[in-house]
Amino acid sequence: MPARTKAGYGFALGVAAALTLAGCASDEGSSGAAPSSAPASTGSSSPSATSSSPSASADGDTVSAQFQDAEGAEAGTVELTFGGDRTTVVVEASGLTPGPHGFHIHTIGACEPDSADPAAPTNTGDFLSAGGHLSKEGQVHSGHDGDLPLLIAAEDGSARMTVTTDTLTAENVLDTDGSAAMIHALADNYRNVPERYAPEGPDEMTNKTGDSGGRVACAVLASTS
Repeated sequence: MPARTKAGYGFALGVAAALTLAGCASDEGSSGAAPSSAPASTGSSSPSATSSSPSASADGDTVSAQFQDAEGAEAGTVELTFGGDRTTVVVEASGLTPGPHGFHIHTIGACEPDSADPAAPTNTGDFLSAGGHLSKEGQVHSGHDGDLPLLIAAEDGSARMTVTTDTLTAENVLDTDGSAAMIHALADNYRNVPERYAPEGPDEMTNKTGDSGGRVACAVLASTS
């Protein structure tokens, strides 16, 4: 298996319209209070034992889990259905700040509040235990396997999205240490930073995370078979 290392608001709204979305930290730091070009759509450690209750069907074609916020409260659900060369992701979330939120699959199935970043243990924050974005060696944001379209929350804080992608597979999501679905505090800019603002191009954080901010809800994705 390949080594794993885990784009503007206007673009995201275009994707959202195509997907018929119904409303729906730094990435290496603690979470904020508010909430890649995106993949094609139609829309370290073992998985942690949390109440997100990941479950998979007997043949491994579907995995689902509950989102939790940093206080342990339920914040929605996520389901991945693997089929042939496409995977469909269905997200339902609640309790979010209205507006766009970065949404990714992260490399480790561990959703621990106030935890250490496996790549930089001195850096701690909510859900940093999930590591970076699911990716292959050499991939950069927004081309990580785990980079997905923005999740748009309605005024009541609820969000729903269905997206189909060919970058997620049962093999890279449900590997030995699992993965985590992550909702971020801020919008993902997908590294779309105009040269007039950044003549030298995106900085390291933008290249890694799209400046999606803190991690506000996390769900462990792991096979039970």
